Amino acid sequence: MLLNSDVKGKGIFRTIFYLPTIVPVAASSMIWIWLMDPDLGLLNNVLGAVGLPTSKWIFDEKTVIPSLILMSLWTVGSTVIIFLAGLQDVPNQLYEAVEIDGGNAFHKFINITLPMITPTLFFNLVMGFINGFQVFTQAYIMTAGGPNNASLFYAFYLYKEAFSNFRMGNASALAWVLFLIISIFTFIIFKTSKWVYYEGDGK
Repeated sequence: MLLNSDVKGKGIFRTIFYLPTIVPVAASSMIWIWLMDPDLGLLNNVLGAVGLPTSKWIFDEKTVIPSLILMSLWTVGSTVIIFLAGLQDVPNQLYEAVEIDGGNAFHKFINITLPMITPTLFFNLVMGFINGFQVFTQAYIMTAGGPNNASLFYAFYLYKEAFSNFRMGNASALAWVLFLIISIFTFIIFKTSKWVYYEGDGK
């Protein structure tokens, strides 16, 4: 919402949000390995400097998943751009109509913005769900599935079965299961998408 506001320097902020997305995942993974190093990493140095407890980050099975989730925020730029496109597609006349009726910013968001960007929300929901099952590079480079298999994601396990253990039959079966899981859940998401409003569909 802020990136869509008419504020000074919004182009710079949009660029800052999107820049990390163009960094290759392998390169960003190496950066985050350094950031999350328990002894020499920037994050622990900053936390220690302000008197906060440090963490082992990706080197502890209890914190590896939250750490990878934190790292995934680095690539939120593409999702933000899609949301921004959806926000800019909302007709200004609708906001003007709310103002004429005496509505405030909250009314604009609830009655106009939120319904009009539901297709964008739906698209990002589906893509986020699918991408969630395909996490591989971060685990491969940063954790190798550890510690104690705490970050052994499905796609990485499939890879290990195929190219480390050379069990191609198991890997093929896992790939088909992944395909079926994604297909079934995507179908369910589409069947429960009545909350999505498409302009001009008569609803």
